[in-house]
Amino acid sequence: MKAIIIEDELLALSYLEHHLMKMANFSLEIIGKYTNPYDAIDITKHTRVDIAFIDIELPEMNGIELAERLLEHEPGLIVVFVTAYQEYAVKAFEVNAIDYILKPVRFDRLSKTMNRIINSNTVSFNHADSLKPLKMTLFKQVMIEELQTAGHFSLIQWRTTRAQELFLYLLQHRGQLVRKSFIVDSLWTNVIGARECHPGCSRVEFLSGR
Repeated sequence: MKAIIIEDELLALSYLEHHLMKMANFSLEIIGKYTNPYDAIDITKHTRVDIAFIDIELPEMNGIELAERLLEHEPGLIVVFVTAYQEYAVKAFEVNAIDYILKPVRFDRLSKTMNRIINSNTVSFNHADSLKPLKMTLFKQVMIEELQTAGHFSLIQWRTTRAQELFLYLLQHRGQLVRKSFIVDSLWTNVIGARECHPGCSRVEFLSGR
């Protein structure tokens, strides 16, 4: 796994790198450490990056905006926010951050984050086998076959039940054009304002009521 760290303080950047390098159980390569967010954006334009550890308070742009910019170039990027501020948590998960770690960063807390990343991305990090047929089981729970152990399936961890429902809906309609309004009517019928969502509105706009 290739990772980058973006921090506005050199001491905090080195501290986080030190903790990550102590994790012998994870094959993690830190390919970039930045205090300037634009340097991080530049590397994603020409280098594959799997994970980005991002501080919220950064010069010239905040970490939320940086994550959005990075995801434009690397849609599969895993984002982990590392910050001293609790109040950005909701916005952080709107950009699909896998975790939100509060400073000071503890080694055991960071280990939990890395385990979560590994458990939820068993397939995506093995690019050599990306063309191998993917096998899944959908009986009661969604499970996926491990690439290294044929016939052994691991349970997919979902952030929310709604996320699993959306995945299964899209899987059922794979190969078909599915309108956003149909998805909204099927999965969010009980949300206030569902019927008022105009055809061009995004899911974030719709759920927030804007």
